[in-house]
Amino acid sequence: MRGVGNGVEIEKNGNLWQFLLAMKEQEKITALSGLASNGLTPDPGEKDGPIEELKKELTFLKNKLSESKKREAELEDTRRAMLYMMEDLNESQKAIIHIKEEWVKTFDGIWDPIFIHDRDCRIVRANKAFQDEAGISYDDMIGRKYWEVFPVMKEPVTMCSLSKGNPLPGKEELTDPASGKIFRVRCYVVDERGLSSALFVHVMEDITEMKGVQELLVQSAKLASIGELAANVAHEINNPMTAVLGYASLILEDLDENSSVYTDLKVIEKESYRIKGIIRNLLDFSRQRKINKKASNINAIIKESIALISHMATTSNILIELNLEEKLPLVEVDENQMKQVFLNLMGNAVHAMDDGGELKIKTEVLCDKANKNVLISFKDNGCGIPKAFVDKVFDPFFSSKGEAGTGLGLSVSYGIVKNHGGRLTLKSEEGKGSEFSVLLPVKHREQGP
Repeated sequence: MRGVGNGVEIEKNGNLWQFLLAMKEQEKITALSGLASNGLTPDPGEKDGPIEELKKELTFLKNKLSESKKREAELEDTRRAMLYMMEDLNESQKAIIHIKEEWVKTFDGIWDPIFIHDRDCRIVRANKAFQDEAGISYDDMIGRKYWEVFPVMKEPVTMCSLSKGNPLPGKEELTDPASGKIFRVRCYVVDERGLSSALFVHVMEDITEMKGVQELLVQSAKLASIGELAANVAHEINNPMTAVLGYASLILEDLDENSSVYTDLKVIEKESYRIKGIIRNLLDFSRQRKINKKASNINAIIKESIALISHMATTSNILIELNLEEKLPLVEVDENQMKQVFLNLMGNAVHAMDDGGELKIKTEVLCDKANKNVLISFKDNGCGIPKAFVDKVFDPFFSSKGEAGTGLGLSVSYGIVKNHGGRLTLKSEEGKGSEFSVLLPVKHREQGP
């Protein structure tokens, strides 16, 4: 074989082919490609055995190299696909973490206490409301039996699906003696495939306020019945009193004004008119009316209220002292509702002075740069209210009188004053007495008589 490359003649050397055949694949390809590029060709008279072998070897190697490059391309595609999969996996992990965080926030954001326990009644998860209600940290309650964590549940609740032995939801009402709260506890099974491996969710709904409203409705119905009865009694009393007053007036016309009988009959007439006034006030108070605010004289409402309670005060040896501002501005109020407030405050004062005492009622005008108000105060020297109860006296159903009180009077009065844009406050010291103050905004410039 003879070839010419760049003017240089290369002669055949038998050892050269052996050397080429012994080379590694990539070296063979490089060497054979170099020979080909230098124009190496066999002479016509030479045997082409070694050349053919090299050509075959070169073709084989080129095919193998092509396959190798194809595999490299496939591996690159695979690598890129795996990178995309890794990116998708990372995004999925982020999404899962985000969903978990949102679930935890939602779980902790529910105001009702919730906890989850296993078949051994051991807590596996609880929301923040349950932690706050139990007064125990999350880490301290996990793994403990739920009645050990929440004292109101001294044992497995009977409505629990685990206690019942069936996966149907259940509910039960429990009262916490420490706080007085009433809970409606519901139980749900997370996995119904079998109670042996299920988790149980307990939702505790605080229904204390709802129970209070229900009791208030019942009490309101009772009060409505009492009011209706009082109205009927007042009507029955009013009829004979009209006759008494009429006959007294007729007799007075026939008597000499200087006679002792005339003087006695005038007393009867005066007291009869007073009784009729009390009956009229009682009827007005017992009637169910829509709220009717109008410019009113607070002093007049106080005097009308005193007329209804004066007998009880007198028999209880209680002196009512009035200190009313004469030039008191008119105030927009519903007179019947405000009379209800004053009667309740005076009634409480009378009950607080079992051994007699003094009730001071005062009205005055309070002014500042922006507002003008009328202040009505009721101050007694009775037993006072314990400091622990002062902040609770306006709560519905709270009563310091025990079974004698309904716990509704002050809470209703507080609501009435608030609806009039005013404030009802209390100052009290146990053993020295109490002072209730009603502050009402003035909206009219007219002065009362």
